[in-house]
Amino acid sequence: MYYAEPNMKWAEKIDKAVDFLFPMNTYCILCGKYVDKSVKYVMCDSCMEKVGFGFVEIDLETEEREEGRTRVLDSALSCMSYGLYEKNIGLSLKNRKATYIARIIAEIMYDRIMNDPVRSTDFLSADMIIPVPLSKERFIERGFNQAEKIAVHLGHRLHIPVDVRTVIRQKETQYQKKLSREERFVNLYDAFSLKRDVKGKSIILLDDFYTTGATSYTIARLLKENGAGEVHLITLATRNRYAYGFFKE
Repeated sequence: MYYAEPNMKWAEKIDKAVDFLFPMNTYCILCGKYVDKSVKYVMCDSCMEKVGFGFVEIDLETEEREEGRTRVLDSALSCMSYGLYEKNIGLSLKNRKATYIARIIAEIMYDRIMNDPVRSTDFLSADMIIPVPLSKERFIERGFNQAEKIAVHLGHRLHIPVDVRTVIRQKETQYQKKLSREERFVNLYDAFSLKRDVKGKSIILLDDFYTTGATSYTIARLLKENGAGEVHLITLATRNRYAYGFFKE
């Protein structure tokens, strides 16, 4: 499915209908405590204090040098450090199938991008957002691709089309979390293929978490090898050892 700008209006209409029937901003998304509708990201004050929000970025130059990789990502941003609370935000979307959380994550990503004086221009000038494709097996288990759900809402906020047809996952792979750093890259070899022309395009790649970077690196390399201009990554949280910039507001 390809989401062009006019179709984004439907996402907004659906959001309003869902909010009316099933208000999402009544209980904290982390602890379930009743919250006032005005609270940010539908989190109570206690949970907000525990989440490691920050202008987090991956030091790609150091990663490239120490890991012996060719640089394929132009930037890689995250919105928070990866810990128990941050992990639960993403897992609530994936495992509890609380799909309304996708909109909250998109809002967090939007604020991260818009308030970054260095990287915001790169992201706002992108031609498309590509959510990391989910394997067919995982899609059947879950019923949706969490990255795509987030991307639709972020695309709506940024006025950038979301493309889920350009990059597809062409083979099933093992669960990455069970593998070592080296095994993750081997596991993803030839896992993705390109179906549309990306020459000269500036692309936002979107995923929920950034750990070793194997998935985003593999896709970004595919895009760059086929002529993509720039590839910028945005994720909710990271525990990558090359991440820096953690801070509390």
